[in-house]
Amino acid sequence: MSYHVLLGGDVVSKYLIKPVHLLTKKRDIFSPSMILSDEYETLRLLDNKLSQINSTLIFSRYFKPTNFLAELDAFVVREGKYNPVFQYQRPKKSKLDKIRDDLERIREEFRDEITLESPLLALFEEKLVELTIKQRLLAAYREQDFELIDSLQPLYR
Repeated sequence: MSYHVLLGGDVVSKYLIKPVHLLTKKRDIFSPSMILSDEYETLRLLDNKLSQINSTLIFSRYFKPTNFLAELDAFVVREGKYNPVFQYQRPKKSKLDKIRDDLERIREEFRDEITLESPLLALFEEKLVELTIKQRLLAAYREQDFELIDSLQPLYR
């Protein structure tokens, strides 16, 4: 069974995740009353877990040079006759491994334990896939695995 939902206003005001891509398919309007009362707390906990992981996978934190201002100053002082050498903060392998394990645990809960019927579940499943791709992409950048980076980038767009 699949659901198509249009989220906005009161429906998502209590949730932290949000889709990051453009809507291209027709979506039906979704009412908060469609969430079964016994599912509400489970969805809320799932939302909190995914939101917490999402906050640790911020690309700009790792792809913004740590020495940007110093290199910009050197470039300006030398009137453009300087080639900046940027340094980047790579995510720690242990942190990426923990995130991977957390995502796998959530995925197992989806598969084994959670038997929800809420139309919102599709949104959480989509967010789980997105976070998994982001984690794998950051791990690939950390390891300089350009082949994997090339294969993952189209999935994240």
